[in-house]
Amino acid sequence: MRERLSAMPVTEPSEASTVPVDALTIAAGEDVAAVAPAPTHSQSELAHELDGLSLKQALIDFEVANARTRDLTQRLVALVAENRALGQELSDVREEFERERALWAEVQGSHAFRLASRIWNLRNALKG
Repeated sequence: MRERLSAMPVTEPSEASTVPVDALTIAAGEDVAAVAPAPTHSQSELAHELDGLSLKQALIDFEVANARTRDLTQRLVALVAENRALGQELSDVREEFERERALWAEVQGSHAFRLASRIWNLRNALKG
């Protein structure tokens, strides 16, 4: 197939040639340089300017993405630190709760509490 394509004669396009360069033209084996009109000087300048603008936009997009990444990283670090602090606070509150629960169990088990509870129940029974 390659030999057949290279054996095809390449003709120079005329000025009036309006053959579009597309995938079908390339697939048909025609040389793109032979079909496409040569770019003019202004087209070349426009292409260069367009490339420059595309590069500037790509750099701006990169800077925006980079700034967003830095911001998100800083927020993540701050939230991780806050999470650790809240975890420590939760641990402290749980320990305090367990101490208070143990103290309450000790109070409920005391003789004075049981006596006070019986007196309270007797009072409510006599009232009602």
